Amino acid sequence: SVAPGKEAVTEIYMCCVPKKYDNSYVSLDVSESIEKYHNDDIKITHKNTGKNINVKLKNNSKEKLDTISFIVVYYNKKEIIDTYHYEEKYIKPEEDILVEIGYPTNEEEKIISFDKYKVILNQASRVDWFN
Repeated sequence: SVAPGKEAVTEIYMCCVPKKYDNSYVSLDVSESIEKYHNDDIKITHKNTGKNINVKLKNNSKEKLDTISFIVVYYNKKEIIDTYHYEEKYIKPEEDILVEIGYPTNEEEKIISFDKYKVILNQASRVDWFN
């Protein structure tokens, strides 16, 4: 799910699609959710350490959150070369989370060169079963 008015990224794997379908469109449906979003209550900082990407999340809300998820998008010459999705469950109020994300690698486990990365908070939410 995506919080209203927020940017989000997802990975879509198309492993066995013939080349004639290399340009694809994705259609999304929007419906009401029982989730309550707290994206604006999350402080997210990140740093390229030279060995990995350190992402720090802080839950500044007064709520225990069910889910926080983010994605790291790696670029080289303005093209996306890789992504890494991370999800954490059950985050207490005022809790800090530090995540070390490795650099993108190829099939031989060699680091793929990148010149830019972006960290996008996809979701910070809790389910409100009783609305």
